[in-house]
This record gives sequence, structure tokens and C-alpha cells, in this order.
Amino acid sequence: MSTGSHPHSIVKLTLIAALVATTALAGPMLARAAFLDFVEVQIEGAAGVYGLAGVLSVVVSPDGQNVYAAGGSDSAVAVFHRDAATGALTLLEVQKDGVDGVDGLAFASALALSPDGAYLYVAGSNDSAVAVFRRDATTGALSFVEAQKNGVAGVDGLAFARAVAVSPDGSNVYVAGQQDSAVAVFRRNALTGWLTFVEVQRQGVGGVDGIAGPLALTFSPNGAHLYVAAGSQNAVTVFTRNATTGRLTLAAVEREGASDLGLSGIHSVAVSPDGAYVYAAGQADSAVGIFRRDKRTGALTFTDIVAQGFDGVDGLYGALWVTLSPDGAQAYVASTHDNALAVFTRDKGTGALTFVEKQEGGPNRPCLAFARGAAVSPDGKSVYVAGASSNALAVFRVVGE
Repeated sequence: MSTGSHPHSIVKLTLIAALVATTALAGPMLARAAFLDFVEVQIEGAAGVYGLAGVLSVVVSPDGQNVYAAGGSDSAVAVFHRDAATGALTLLEVQKDGVDGVDGLAFASALALSPDGAYLYVAGSNDSAVAVFRRDATTGALSFVEAQKNGVAGVDGLAFARAVAVSPDGSNVYVAGQQDSAVAVFRRNALTGWLTFVEVQRQGVGGVDGIAGPLALTFSPNGAHLYVAAGSQNAVTVFTRNATTGRLTLAAVEREGASDLGLSGIHSVAVSPDGAYVYAAGQADSAVGIFRRDKRTGALTFTDIVAQGFDGVDGLYGALWVTLSPDGAQAYVASTHDNALAVFTRDKGTGALTFVEKQEGGPNRPCLAFARGAAVSPDGKSVYVAGASSNALAVFRVVGE
């Protein structure tokens, strides 16, 4: 993880720290209605819940019936049923590495569902693998299919797999290998979920740049462009995707430099549902950079930044994961050092973010220690946040302003 290698980053972080201290000394803000209501928390070891130790990632099924969480320290995936009315969760099962033939989940760190919700793909960092599970459409239960591992049968680029993404058309799966500084490309069989290795895009090979230490992957809505968050280079890199073969071609690199773009220590990137804007969470900057996206080329143009302590913004100290609501009206940012979720409303026309509130969990029960993953239900009514150090999954209900 990068902490910023440029002098301007050090100055900015010092300023942010000062502003945080100033904010702490200021009087309390006027009371306002919460945008999110805390519903519950699912915690490792409580009420029979397990599989959440060191939880790193969370996803909601496209039908909204299930929530899946990757417990890194448990090398497991916890499967929950979701109450559509309240968003509350009930544990159904846990898929654990080495149990009942399951493989590829050692230090499970990232999850991605196929667009039809039929298959779940899991990045297992310590296995340098991507594991494939079939999902039961009725219950949400998982059945292990296979694991693609680095160095086996020609597979390359998966060393310490940290992120996984499925193309919107369901034809391909992409996996970021942090230690390989690479993105591996697989062709996906839509009927069986099986993967076939296609190619690897590697830092410094064939002119590829901007993907040293990749940490997150996301697609444009139409699947034409893949965006890679690379913490070691404080960069977001754009690849053009061939829809027929799935192969990637480097298109552009946006890197933190003389200007503050919010990319220092970047850990995640999100594209707005209309494909017009891209948002990047810079952990070292405690900020979210906002970029206008060229829908034809995928290229990015910096427009704005929201940062901890500026203009009343709170909850971004150690900003790590950014995600948007399905309608693009809100942005949610999980922050490791604030142990919180920052909530923003989003202007769909300009892409600008306006701070709404900071959520730390339920009353008298903070559960977002080292918050590092967030997901919104397809109906936009529930938000799920992974607290890695709390070994917990917090549930919030969206109630609006």
C-alpha cells in the first residue's frame, strides 16, 4: 500500500490532520435526521455467525435475495439471506477453504457475481487463485465448481490475487494479481461458470504502465473499458476491452502528480451508472477524486476532489472503498482510519459530491473498525459495510434526507 511519494502529498496530509483537529475542537453540529438508519450488525462468533473474521469484501446478489461476505482471516465466504423489507441478514452457510473440497479461498479478499447471479467468483490472495461457485437461484447457497491457480495449466498474473471483476456481458472474468502487478484475463462459460485463461497484462511489458500493485477493478456500464486502481503507483489505469475476445489494450493512465487528484494510496474506483463520471478513493489522501469520463475512449479528466476536513467533510480519513447507489444519486465511502462510512449525495449532471453524514455503526456499538468494503442492494434501500477489524458486517437502511 502506498502512502504517497510526492512532497505535495505530505503537505496535504499535514493540512488535513490540522483540519481534523480543528473540527474536533469545534462545537457539535446541529442535529439533523440521519440519511442512513442502523439496522443490525452480524459479528463473528455472535449468535452462531462465523466466516466473517477479517471481512474484506461484500456483495449483494442481483435479485437482492442474498449477501455474500469474504472473511479473509477465515479464508471463507459467508452466505446470508437478506430480508427485502428491512435489509436484515440471516446466515445460511459458510464456504471455507479446505472443507468439503473447496479450494482457492486462502485469505479470500474480493468477490464478484456474474450479471445473472448464477456464479460467484472469489479472489483468494494466499492461494494466488480465483475460485468459482455456482449459486442456487432459490436459496442463494453456493456449490464449489473450480479454482484457477497461478502457475497451473498456463495461468499467469494471479500472484496474491486482490480483486476480481466480471464483464457486464458475462463473457469474461478479470483478476488483479497484486504481487504480479498484473491483470489476468479469463474467458467465462456462461452455462458452467468455468474459466479459460486468455492473457495477462503486466506492468512494464508491452508498454503497459500504471498497474503496479493493482488493488481493485471495475467496468464501465457497457463493458467497453476496465479501470484498474493501482496503489503502488497512485494511479487509475484505463484499458479498452475487446468484446469478442476479452483481451485488453492500454488506453490511458491517470496518476497523482503535481496536482492533487485524490489518488495517493488509491484502493478503489467506481463508475457512475450512466458512465459519465469515475470516482477514486485515495487512502493516503483521505479523499475521493472525481473525474469526467469520455464515454467513447474511456479517458478521464479531473473535475474535483472531496477530502477529509474540507467543506465540512468527515468520515474520509483513510478512505478506501467507494461505491455508488444503483441510481447514481448517492456515494458511499468506507474509511479505514475513521472506522466509518461517509455518505454523499451526487449531482448526476456535474458528478459533484455533497457530504451528508458520517456513520460509525449502531448506538453505543461501533462495528466498523477498519471499514474497507461497502455494497448497496439493487433496490438502493440497504447498505452493507465490512468492518475488517471488527470481524463484522453492518447493515444500514436508507431513509433519505
